[in-house]
Amino acid sequence: MDLISMTLMSITLNSIQTNYWSLAVKLNFHTYVSSVNKYTSTFTHLIESLMAKWQRTVGYILSIMATTAIFFSGFLKFISLPQALEPLDKLDLASYALWVGIAEVGLVILYWLPSTSRLGFFLLCSYIGAIFLGEILMGEAPLPALLLGMMIYVGTYLRVPELFSSSPPSKIKNQ
Repeated sequence: MDLISMTLMSITLNSIQTNYWSLAVKLNFHTYVSSVNKYTSTFTHLIESLMAKWQRTVGYILSIMATTAIFFSGFLKFISLPQALEPLDKLDLASYALWVGIAEVGLVILYWLPSTSRLGFFLLCSYIGAIFLGEILMGEAPLPALLLGMMIYVGTYLRVPELFSSSPPSKIKNQ
C-alpha cells in the first residue's frame, strides 16, 4: 500500500471510531435522560396521588361531620325531642317538625348515594341557606349555618372536584 492509501484508511478508521463513540455517548445520554424522566414522572405521580388521598380524606371528614349534624338534627325532630323543636317554635313552624326532620334525613341520604350525590349536594346547600335565613329571622347569629355550609361545600369540593366542573353528570365518577 502506498502512503496516501494508508493515510486515507487511517482517517476513515478514526472517523468511524469517533462516530461510534459519539453515538455511544448520545445513546447513553438518551438513556440517562429517559431514566431521569421516568423517575421524575413516577415521583410526580406519587406526590399527586398522596395529595389526592389527603384531599379526599379531608373532604370525607368535613362532609361526614356536617351531614352527621344534619342527620341527627332531622332524627331528633322526627322523634319530637323538645330541644330540637325549640327553633321551629320560635319560627312558628313546630307543626311541620316531622316534615322538616324527614327532609333533613332525606337530604343527607340523597347526598351520600352515589347516583344522586349531585342533586343531594345542591339540595343540601339550598337547605343550609334556609337554615341561615331561619337563624337570622330568630335574631341569632347565623354561625352554625355558615359552618355547615362551608363544611359541605369544601368537603364536597375536596372529595369530588368533578362535581364542580361543567361536564354533564353522566361523565362524573362517583366515589
